[in-house]
Amino acid sequence: MSADNFHHQVENQLKKAQKVYDFSDFIDCVQLANSGKVNVKPMEISDFYKYKDHSSQYKLKKCEKRTYLKDIVCIEVQRNSMKLFAKTTYDDNNMIEIDFLKTKLVKESTIIPEPERNQKARGITQERKTGILRKLSNIIPHNRLLFWENLPVNEESVDLTENREPQE
Repeated sequence: MSADNFHHQVENQLKKAQKVYDFSDFIDCVQLANSGKVNVKPMEISDFYKYKDHSSQYKLKKCEKRTYLKDIVCIEVQRNSMKLFAKTTYDDNNMIEIDFLKTKLVKESTIIPEPERNQKARGITQERKTGILRKLSNIIPHNRLLFWENLPVNEESVDLTENREPQE
C-alpha cells in the first residue's frame, strides 16, 4: 500500500470520527485506518535520541569533488571501517570513498558512540499552555482536556513557530 493511500484512509477515519479532541482520539483513527490492520505505537520521550554530529567540517570542505546524498545511487558500508563507499551512477564499477568523520573519533574508536536518549519532554511555556487551555476549554468537553492539561511546561522552551531551536 502506498503512503498516499494510507494517509487518505487516515483522513477518511478522521472525517468519520468528526471530533478528534486529543492524541488518543487521533491514535484511534490511525488504528482504524486500513480496516484495523495497522499497528500504532505511540512514541514516548525515550524513543527519541539526541544525535551528535560527528562529521568533520574540515574534511568536507577540503574534498575536491563533494558527493551529495541526492547524487548517490548505491552505498556500501564495510564492517570495521569508518568510511562510506558510494556510486553516483549505476554504470560505474568503482566506488567513491567518503571519509567525513572527525579524525579524533576515527583514531579513538572503531564504532560511533551510542546517542543519548531523551529523558524529558521539550515542553512549552506556561503562558502558551494557559492560552491553549483557555481557547480549548470553550470547544472541548472538560473531561477531554486531560491531554492538554498534562502538556509538559518548560519556561526556557523556544517557540518553534517563530524561531529554530538552537543546536547543541
